[in-house]
Amino acid sequence: MKYPKSYHTMILSALCLLISTLPAQAQKPQTSTAENPVWYHIQVLGDGDRTGRVMTELTDGGVYGRTLIDSDNTAETAAQLWRVETAENGYRFVNRKSGRYLNVRYDENRNIGMAVTDRQPCDFRISEAAAGGGSYFNIAAFRTPSGADPSETYLHQANSGGSRDYVIMMVGNDYSGSENSAFHFVEFEENRLAYSDGETTRWYRIYNADARLDGLCLQQNTQAAAGGASFFFAGEQSDNARQEWKLVENEDGTTGFVNCATGDVINTETRTNGLLNIVQSAVAATAGTGWTLAYIGKGQYTIAGTESDGITRYLNATEETGEPDTFLPSDNHQGTGFAFRFKLTAEVPTGISGPAPANAPLKIRTENGKIYVESHSRFAIHTASGLLVNGNDRLPSGIYLVSAGGETVKVYVR
Repeated sequence: MKYPKSYHTMILSALCLLISTLPAQAQKPQTSTAENPVWYHIQVLGDGDRTGRVMTELTDGGVYGRTLIDSDNTAETAAQLWRVETAENGYRFVNRKSGRYLNVRYDENRNIGMAVTDRQPCDFRISEAAAGGGSYFNIAAFRTPSGADPSETYLHQANSGGSRDYVIMMVGNDYSGSENSAFHFVEFEENRLAYSDGETTRWYRIYNADARLDGLCLQQNTQAAAGGASFFFAGEQSDNARQEWKLVENEDGTTGFVNCATGDVINTETRTNGLLNIVQSAVAATAGTGWTLAYIGKGQYTIAGTESDGITRYLNATEETGEPDTFLPSDNHQGTGFAFRFKLTAEVPTGISGPAPANAPLKIRTENGKIYVESHSRFAIHTASGLLVNGNDRLPSGIYLVSAGGETVKVYVR
C-alpha cells in the first residue's frame, strides 16, 4: 500500500453513525507447523524499565528483551515473532525471521543466555507463573548448557547492567516467582492490508477503534437512495455481504473501498447534514473515490480523501448528534473515531460471481438469491464459515460452498 508522507488539513465528520499494550490474558500457545503457522509475541511481565518487553532475536543470534515493534510491515516485526511446536518433552520455539529454534548457550561472559540455532533445539516446559495473577507463564528449559548448574532452567529477562542488555537468560527455580520470569503469549495479527487483484479477491470487515463502537463493523445500507447517507455501523453478521469490503488500487495509487453486496464504493465527496459532512456512495470506482491509508499503530489506520475543494479530510465515525471532532495531524488518533481496523474474512479466486466458470466440475447458476445446480436434484449449500443453509430459501448476498456429486464449488450470490 502507498501511504502519505504527511497529513494535510482538517476534518471529515463521516459515517452517520484493536496493540501498544498487549492484552494481559492467559493464553497457552497453540502449536503449529511451518505450513500453517500461528505466530506469537512472547512478552515478559517485568518491572521498571524491563516491563512489557518481548523476546527478540538479534543479529548475533542471541535473544533479548526489546520494546514491541508496532508496524504494519511484517519484515520489521519478524524477529519478535515465535511459532510453537510440540516436542517430546514439551514445546519448541521457532523464530519467524530466521526460521531457527530457540536454544540454550553460555555467552562469552559466562551468563547463561538464550540463542537460536539450526541444530539440537531445546525442549521447554510451560506452567502457570506465580507472578501476573494467573495471566502469565513460566518457561523452563528441559536441559541446561554443558557445565551449567542443573537448577538453572527458568527463562528470565536480565537487567541492563554490564553486558547483559536485557538478555533472555536462565536462572534457578528460586526466581520462578519473579516478574522477569513471567511471560505471556499474545497471538500476532497481520496488520498489513492487501489489494484485490486479477488472481485473488480479499474481503475485509472494517471496524472503528472508538470504544463506543466496540464490536461494530461498517455496513452499507442498501435501502438508502443513491447518493444518500448509505453507511452505518452494525453488529457483525457472518453472512452479511453488506459488511464485506475489498480494497482496490486506483491508477493514482489511492485505495477504493468496494462493497461486496452492491459493488458500490465509498465516495470522498460529502454532503452537509447539519453539523456533519456525510460520506456518500458511488456506483463505480471513478474519480472521487480514492482514499489514502496511514498506519498509526495498534493495528489501526486513518483513512484520508481529498475532495473537489482541494481539502484533504479524514473519515471519522461520530455519534448521531453533537459537534464532530477536529482532526489535528499532531494528535495520536489511536482508539478514536478517526482510527479503523481491518479484519480479513475471506480470500477467494477472483471472478467468482454468479455462475461458476465453464470448466467447473458443477454447472451452477444463481437467480434472485437462489442457487441452482444443473443435473443435480440434491445438493448441499454451506456458508463460507461452514454453516449449512436451506437451498430452498432466498440467500443473502455472499460467498457459498455448493456440494454435489462429490464435488464442491465456491459461488457468489449477489
